[in-house]
Amino acid sequence: MMKLARFVTHDQPLVIEQVDKPTPGPGELLVKVASCGICGSDIHGTSEGGMYTPGTIMGHEFTGEIVEVGTDQKDNWSIGERVTSFPAYFCGECESCLNGQQVFCEQLELIGVGLMNGAVNAHDGAFADYVVIDAKAAIRLAPNVSNEIGTLIEPLATSLHGFNWGKDAAKRQGMLVIGGGPIGLGIALWGKQQGIANVVISERSPERLEMAKHATTHVIDASQHSDPVAAYAELTGAPPSVIYEAVGKPGIIQSMLPSIAPHTQIVVVGTCMEMDHFHPATACFKEVTLSFSIGYDMPEFQYVADCLAREEIDPSFLITDTISLDDLPDAFEALRQPTGQCKVMVRPN
Repeated sequence: MMKLARFVTHDQPLVIEQVDKPTPGPGELLVKVASCGICGSDIHGTSEGGMYTPGTIMGHEFTGEIVEVGTDQKDNWSIGERVTSFPAYFCGECESCLNGQQVFCEQLELIGVGLMNGAVNAHDGAFADYVVIDAKAAIRLAPNVSNEIGTLIEPLATSLHGFNWGKDAAKRQGMLVIGGGPIGLGIALWGKQQGIANVVISERSPERLEMAKHATTHVIDASQHSDPVAAYAELTGAPPSVIYEAVGKPGIIQSMLPSIAPHTQIVVVGTCMEMDHFHPATACFKEVTLSFSIGYDMPEFQYVADCLAREEIDPSFLITDTISLDDLPDAFEALRQPTGQCKVMVRPN
């Protein structure tokens, strides 16, 4: 038997259940979960009008120890190895997979993300004592990478993918990140790692502003500055050449357009679940580039793991809370109105 947390409906907390422990099939590994992060998409997806299917076992940011190996994987993996995983099953043979873009695999099956729009939630996530994963998606953790830091590989890969969309633009006059949540902070961290001269976050939470100092050259208190683009120019002497929208709320894109300079790139990383509106003519007159980012690819996932192994980045400041699986329902609901939390880690075992 094992314990897990199940999403039932948007107006109820997660439910803790006891179920049979799963068994890995061919091509699979059974992992005893050591740490699992709560993602902002989990909060959005389970809110009223969200896209998550009732019954979903969430948890797609995780690390753990292999405790069972599929019959055809005994030469590749050993019991006791610590791993994380690209949180999906993919075919490995379609054009997207062969190009390293597994997120667009024709047969993609997500782990811990059940979507109502037709995406398959064939696999339970890691808000549980154990999780079954696709062996070809597994990545070994270096001995110097703790389980909690390894759990950050997934959100850091999301941040890296978003950062890469605007990396070349950022090299010109720097980057402004709107929103100091885990993804926004991660984007800033990659900017510093890549040597971007000006890395600035705009955020209104005092706790997250303090955390942002670990990843930026400047911070902007959004409660004091209604126009972060103008505040950025005042701080650095020029407007940003790329802006990362990492909040995911309607109106933010439009709010930036009047102040940005010509040829600015806007990268939308925050996943807005509602309809949004902006004035295209304003963007046209400035020849703005608007990009959207989702997920990451397997090479980026591996790159993050390698950077952590080489200790090129230190994301430990992102972790603000560590809880048990039994504490998860209350902690999950608290994140719908966050205060100082950033990355909350669940330790099922």
